[in-house]
Amino acid sequence: MQHGVLTPVEPAMPFHTRLPVITPSGNNKAIKGEMEIKLDIYNPISPYDTIAFDFYIVDRALHKSNTVSTPLIVVQK
Repeated sequence: MQHGVLTPVEPAMPFHTRLPVITPSGNNKAIKGEMEIKLDIYNPISPYDTIAFDFYIVDRALHKSNTVSTPLIVVQK
């Protein structure tokens, strides 16, 4: 966020991570839960003071999940 406006920015390097294989037993293979991923995004010269991320998961069959957004994150400088 810069001057009160949230502006989409493409990161210099994409953020990718792998999750462990999770296969529920039984007929219902739906998975619901929370995950936490730590990112090193410190940039003291960035003009932005608040950020948010949109993310999705791609499964082994290359199905893309719904896109979810984080709440606003205030950057400590």
